[in-house]
Amino acid sequence: MIQHRAWILAALMGLMGEGRAGASILINDSEGLATVRSEKGPLLVYAFRHVPRKPYVMKLYSPDGVNVVRDQVPDHLHHHGLMLAWTVNPVRFWSEEAESGFEVSTKVEPSDPQHTGPAHDSGLVDTLVWQDARKTETILHETRTIQAVLDTDLAVTVVTWTSELKAPSGDANTVLAGDHYHGLGMRFVESMDRSGTFVTSNGKEGTVFRGEERLVEADWCAYTALVDDKPVTVAMFDHPANPRPATWFTMKTPFAYLSATMRTHEKPLQVKMGQPLRIRYGIAVWDGTQDRSAIQKTYKKWLASHKESTQSVTGGKP
Repeated sequence: MIQHRAWILAALMGLMGEGRAGASILINDSEGLATVRSEKGPLLVYAFRHVPRKPYVMKLYSPDGVNVVRDQVPDHLHHHGLMLAWTVNPVRFWSEEAESGFEVSTKVEPSDPQHTGPAHDSGLVDTLVWQDARKTETILHETRTIQAVLDTDLAVTVVTWTSELKAPSGDANTVLAGDHYHGLGMRFVESMDRSGTFVTSNGKEGTVFRGEERLVEADWCAYTALVDDKPVTVAMFDHPANPRPATWFTMKTPFAYLSATMRTHEKPLQVKMGQPLRIRYGIAVWDGTQDRSAIQKTYKKWLASHKESTQSVTGGKP
């Protein structure tokens, strides 16, 4: 069994395009970890094996090497860094109780092993099956692509998460639903709890759902807080080709959390057989405090790098 697989996807900055540091990916099969690195250091670590119930980004680093996500915290053991989950038919994949489902990784490989395509972010493709609690029924198929780049011009780590979801053969009723925070969620490190500040592209705070939890529609949502007395800013970007505009779930008390949701708690989203549904979000991490104009500049650059995605394959909306 091959335990380590490394691909140098770009040896020099010029191969990655203007303002992008060269990057590589190391896939460790035995440990079940994939690490994307720039010339300065790691950008992210993805856990795909030996995980409780779902693969996830367990480490996410700023350009200066500050990790901003937290994993398996005592108050919510099912919170894993940056993770994707809903309730599907009606198996809960967000939680990790006895009746919860499993997102099972079947194959992880580099997103561009030969680096033959146009210059783009380096990363991985994970092929998953979403199964029930007994692992006897496949509920959903997913092809997950996670790419990362260090943008040296803007001094920011930028990650792109793309998931293509397919209904199992013969299943005409695959539906994404769940709680108001289900989607692509991020649990921040402990020092970022309580004292940080959320900001959105349109300046709106959103409406209170319960307690400190808010829901807000915007092109992007960012959170600035301290990691060991060092300010960092983390933003999540929506893509206009997604099946629905992003509604951001935000909270900072008693702990800080940010999720990209599609309001499936109000209106479930159907994945029709033979019609894949694709979602794409960006995640940006800066050292220091960033204002709205700096975040917007990065968002526009991210959109331009994915302008080929002009239409989404939605699979239908009930």
